[in-house]
Amino acid sequence: MHQAGRRIITNHYRGDKLLSTTTQVDFYQFDNQQIITVDYVFKKGDTYHVYCIYDTTSVKKEIEFGGGSYDEMCMNFVYYYPAL
Repeated sequence: MHQAGRRIITNHYRGDKLLSTTTQVDFYQFDNQQIITVDYVFKKGDTYHVYCIYDTTSVKKEIEFGGGSYDEMCMNFVYYYPAL
């Protein structure tokens, strides 16, 4: 997320079952992004759903989806080790 992002939640599913909320940032700030270390196991067929909440009440123009700082997106990145 960028300037309008306020909250981000990532949930880990196995089939239709919610296993856990792997990350939840309730007070997201673009200028204070963080890396959160989480210990969990990926298994074949697992899915991760990322939910983003935005506040656009003070925005005067339309916001586009994209990679620029004035665009918005809803992404979460996963880093893992060791390499397989």
